[in-house]
Amino acid sequence: MSAAQLGNPCVHLTNNEVNAKHAKQNGPGQANCGNWRLSKLLKWLKDSTAFAPDNVEALWPRIRALVWEVLEAARPTIAQAVAQLPVTDRCFELFGFDVLVDDALRPWLCEVNSLPSLGIGGAADLEVDRAMLLNLFEILWKDISASTVGDGEALQVERFESLGAGETTAADCAEKGA
Repeated sequence: MSAAQLGNPCVHLTNNEVNAKHAKQNGPGQANCGNWRLSKLLKWLKDSTAFAPDNVEALWPRIRALVWEVLEAARPTIAQAVAQLPVTDRCFELFGFDVLVDDALRPWLCEVNSLPSLGIGGAADLEVDRAMLLNLFEILWKDISASTVGDGEALQVERFESLGAGETTAADCAEKGA
């Protein structure tokens, strides 16, 4: 961002949907014109001379710790909500964490979305969301024993396996920079 852009309210947006609508106003190639994959952000930070390499390496563990602390704080509320469900051993919820990173590479929680939008920000979002969802389904699938799959679920199992769930792991996503 340049000083000339400070009066443009669209350059300060963090919301995916609103930000995507105003990307042209922000200028091409600007960091705030959409989402960056984590690998792209970390590479950009590492290539920059403005940040100490130790701080760049510590960023992802700091974000993970922040997310963990939020989930730990919300544990009683989540447990209470799960207890209200008729079946509690086959449920999950996907949360979206919006994290801002300051100039000292400290992560700050902006918000937690209980209904995160998927695929809103373009090709990068679709790629990241697909990898994340495949990992989510892989985790869920591993938790379901083969003995609990009935005949009526065989087609669903076949469709899931056709998505390539066995081909993409969390490590694969980390390698691909998702």
